Amino acid sequence: HADVHDIDVIFVDERDDIINPLGGKGDGEGSAISPPVVMANAVSDALAPFKMEFNSTPIKPEQIAAASALQAAR
Repeated sequence: HADVHDIDVIFVDERDDIINPLGGKGDGEGSAISPPVVMANAVSDALAPFKMEFNSTPIKPEQIAAASALQAAR
C-alpha cells in the first residue's frame, strides 16, 4: 500500500512485571480504532440517498431519527 510507510519493529528483551503480569510491552490496541469508523461509514453510506451523514460515534437510533425528522422538515 503506497499510503502506508515502512514500520520498524523493535523487540525489547527486558521484562517488566510492574506494567502487567506477563511482562509485555505495547503501544495500544490499534485494532480497536477501526470498527467504530467502519460502522459510521456504513451508516452514512446507507443513508446517503437521504442526505444524512454521521461523523462521530457512537451513532444512536435517536440521532438517526432526529436527522430523518430534520431532513423531512426541509
